[in-house]
Amino acid sequence: MEYNLKRKKSIKSLSMLNSEQTHNFNQHLKCTKARLCIRYRASLTIEAAFVLPLFVFCLALFLGLFRVLGAEVHVEKAVSCAAERLAVSGVFEESSANHMLDGAVGNRWIRQILKQEGCPEEYFKNGYQGIFLDLLQSDEKFVRYRARYQINLPMGAFFKQTVSVVQTVSSRKWNGWVEDAKSGEEWVYITETGKVYHKTASCRYLDLSIQAVSVKQISKLRNKDGSKYSRCSCTEYAGGEMVYITDYGTEYHGGLNCRKLKRTVYRVQKSETGNKGACSKCYGNK
Repeated sequence: MEYNLKRKKSIKSLSMLNSEQTHNFNQHLKCTKARLCIRYRASLTIEAAFVLPLFVFCLALFLGLFRVLGAEVHVEKAVSCAAERLAVSGVFEESSANHMLDGAVGNRWIRQILKQEGCPEEYFKNGYQGIFLDLLQSDEKFVRYRARYQINLPMGAFFKQTVSVVQTVSSRKWNGWVEDAKSGEEWVYITETGKVYHKTASCRYLDLSIQAVSVKQISKLRNKDGSKYSRCSCTEYAGGEMVYITDYGTEYHGGLNCRKLKRTVYRVQKSETGNKGACSKCYGNK
């Protein structure tokens, strides 16, 4: 009996000891988890502090590169168009005055083209006014231009606020044409659908002056030859309020897409005109 009581007391004391140890272990485990959680959160904060600036920097690099490439494409197209126009103008004497004139005219054309193309002006330092065109070389056949400008970089990409760009463009001069002196044949002007040939490209039949008028007034209107206007045979009139006429035409048109309102003029020799007759206005056969 006494042995059983001692055994029960020892079991009870062991149970109390185990319970206390278990409680201490649980408390230690909770503290350990709390410390690990704090360390994990601190680790995430440190990683975010490093990763976020790196992400912003990479984004700035990407945007800066995209802006530089886009601006270069727009400027190259504008400079090419301006160089072609200047090459056709034919003013390329080797003098500083003409160089300045070509640069001023070219700069104006470049700004107009960039505006038409929708290139943002804020891409460039000082806007479109910060683009400068210089004549580098001019000989009998070619002209060479250089465009200088600076591009604004977003968020200081590449550790710079701007990047300097220099682009060069070459264009062949247009020196006119040389007529065949051996044949001595007359050159005339024709259109795709015209039935006559013209002595000069400035003939009023070739130079269309399109006007939009009310369809209600068409019966009262006359062309410059005094002829009435009839409905165009190549397009269907859709019943709109406005129609289109020309100064010397004899028909009114329902839309500007009518092929008779377009002129593609070709310069050919008179022997190539086929069965076409001579224009009464050009040759005075009226």
